[in-house]
Amino acid sequence: MYEDWKFPHESLRAYQDALEFLGLVQRWRWCAGTQELRRQVERASLSIVLNLCEGRSQKMAGNSGRNFYRIALGSAGECHGALEAYRRITRRDHSEEEALIRRVAAQISGLL
Repeated sequence: MYEDWKFPHESLRAYQDALEFLGLVQRWRWCAGTQELRRQVERASLSIVLNLCEGRSQKMAGNSGRNFYRIALGSAGECHGALEAYRRITRRDHSEEEALIRRVAAQISGLL
């Protein structure tokens, strides 16, 4: 009966890309000594997804949703910083993830 009903955030490209980023960082092989960084990037990437959902729902309810989008953008910046730190610590290339988080941040900026 309700199978065809969609949440407002499901149509956001930023939401789809944020989910993809979350999945990528969940599948990384983290190095020893980077567990705190792992927790940070996992928390921040989840924050992007959840705040996009909340912001879009607020917008559809007649509110701006801007504060949630600002939080999501801040979390995207945190993810980028974590990628940079991880790359410097491990010397591993994560250019795919970096390009994706830049795209997510640009999309969120467009929502603001």
